[in-house]
Amino acid sequence: MPVARAPGRRNKRPGSGLIPPRFGCGSTVESTSPKYLDSARDKSDTGRVGAANQGVAGARAVPQAWFVSLLGHLGRSATGAVGGLGEAALFFSAACGRIPTRPWRFKLVLEQLHFIGNRSILIIVLTGAFTGLVLTLQGYNTLDRFGAEQWVGRLVALSLTKELAPVLGALMVTARAGSAIAATLGNMRVTEQIDALKTLAIDPLHYLVAPRLLAGILVGPLLTSMFTLVGLGVSLAF
Repeated sequence: MPVARAPGRRNKRPGSGLIPPRFGCGSTVESTSPKYLDSARDKSDTGRVGAANQGVAGARAVPQAWFVSLLGHLGRSATGAVGGLGEAALFFSAACGRIPTRPWRFKLVLEQLHFIGNRSILIIVLTGAFTGLVLTLQGYNTLDRFGAEQWVGRLVALSLTKELAPVLGALMVTARAGSAIAATLGNMRVTEQIDALKTLAIDPLHYLVAPRLLAGILVGPLLTSMFTLVGLGVSLAF
């Protein structure tokens, strides 16, 4: 008995005559033709060349990005350093401008003279003594080889006066008094004491910075002279 089929449906099997055979892009005849093989080979070669070019471009982009990042970091560091120096110069000039202005705070200046100068005498004496000893010993051992040991005194005197006494004396004072001053002012900033001074219409630069700066300017040459004298005295005694 024949099977009934739905109306309107056709047999789409190959070779039934209802669908004519067409040679599309996926047919066997066209895929095996020489022209199709040549075009496919050209496309694959083009894809390989494009991928290789992308790889070379990516390899070149990595050093360029690193170099640009390095330049940016150096530029930001240089800008920050120059900005910091500018702020320090403005702060120093503003503090120096407060020194000759009224009211004059002699008591605060005397307190800072005692703190920066008197309390730094011990470390200045010790540093100057050992510096004079080392200069004398090393200079004598070197000059004695050439028969010029009589120039040791001049060597020590010129080295201490021109270079070592100002540099080492300033370092010692900065290490002892400068760190203490920085800690004091930082503590006052954290505890809002500086804001309280501004509320009372008191200039913080004039009240806190100017006396310390003036005391340091006055005490610095005295401590340097003491450093030089102690070094020369120990060298002479040695």
